[in-house]
Amino acid sequence: SGAGAMAFMNNQSNSVIAVGNANAKARRVTLDADNTLEKREFSEDGYSLRSGSAAIGNVNILVNRADINNSTTIGFADGANITASGSFDAPSAIEIHASTDVTAYNRSLAESVSGFGLSVLVTETDVSTTNVVNIGAATLDAGIGDMKIFTDHESLIVSDSNLMMVSAVTGVANATSNSRH
Repeated sequence: SGAGAMAFMNNQSNSVIAVGNANAKARRVTLDADNTLEKREFSEDGYSLRSGSAAIGNVNILVNRADINNSTTIGFADGANITASGSFDAPSAIEIHASTDVTAYNRSLAESVSGFGLSVLVTETDVSTTNVVNIGAATLDAGIGDMKIFTDHESLIVSDSNLMMVSAVTGVANATSNSRH
C-alpha cells in the first residue's frame, strides 16, 4: 500500500503604473506601487501538505512546490513632464517607490509505519522578485524640495520537510527542502 500527495502553486503577479505623455504640476507628487504576496500554511498544525500511511509494504511520496514571481514597474513615457513646485516655507517633493513583499511558508510532513518501506518527501520554494522605475526621456523636476526614487524587496521564505518513518525490517527515507530567491 502507500500514500502520495502533490501540491503545486504557481503565482505570477505584476503591478504596473504607466505614466503617459503627461504634463503635471503639483506641490507634492507621489507614485507608490506595492506588490505583496503571502503564502501561509493551510492547516492548523502549520503544514501546507501532510500525509501518513501504515502497511506491511509501504511507499509514501510527497511533493510540495511553490513558484512565486512578483514584479512591480513604474514607467514614464518619453516626453512626460512632472513638476513639483513649492517654496522655502512649503517645499515641494517627488517620491517614486516600487516594492515587492513576499512571505512564503511551505512546510510538509510525511509519516509512515511499515514492515518494508520507502518514503520520499520534497519541499521546494522558488521566489523571484523584480522592481523597476523607468524614467526614460521624461522630465522630473522637484523644484525647491526633495526627489526620492527607490525600489525595495522584502522576502521571508521558509521551506521545511519533516519525515518520520518507522520500519520493522528495512526502510529507505529521503527528505529534501530547498528555498531559492
